[in-house]
Amino acid sequence: MKIQALIESRWFQNFIIAVIIINGAVLGIQTSRSLSPDSIELLDYIDQLCLAIFVIELLLKFYVQRLRFFKE
Repeated sequence: MKIQALIESRWFQNFIIAVIIINGAVLGIQTSRSLSPDSIELLDYIDQLCLAIFVIELLLKFYVQRLRFFKE
């Protein structure tokens, strides 16, 4: 199955790790009180993009693994 090969590939896993790191940095930066409104808007957009990527990853894994997803 092509989707299974995708989600198990090294580059996909590295991509997800990079998104996790970027999202963590964005969340940390968002705690700063000295951000401009434009910066806050950009960081919110990046945060939403990361969330969308995580949801897609979750849906792909659930599609491939079905009920095994909850056991692993």
